[in-house]
Amino acid sequence: MSAVVNLLRKNQVVVTKRRVTDAESLRMADDYIAGLTIRELEKKYDLSHGAVMRAMQRLGIEMRAKAPRKKS
Repeated sequence: MSAVVNLLRKNQVVVTKRRVTDAESLRMADDYIAGLTIRELEKKYDLSHGAVMRAMQRLGIEMRAKAPRKKS
């Protein structure tokens, strides 16, 4: 848990994670299969990398090979 979340909870601020619905997972899977990247899915659905990856894994979606990193 992050320091920010701990501080918020210490000050009685309720912190909840947004749950990914089954329908949303299926739409993400369709988008991924159609060619969107994980990063694009994160932005489109306003989710973390982990949330997108868990949704894909739950559905048994096979991940594409990683693209080579751009050298700066």
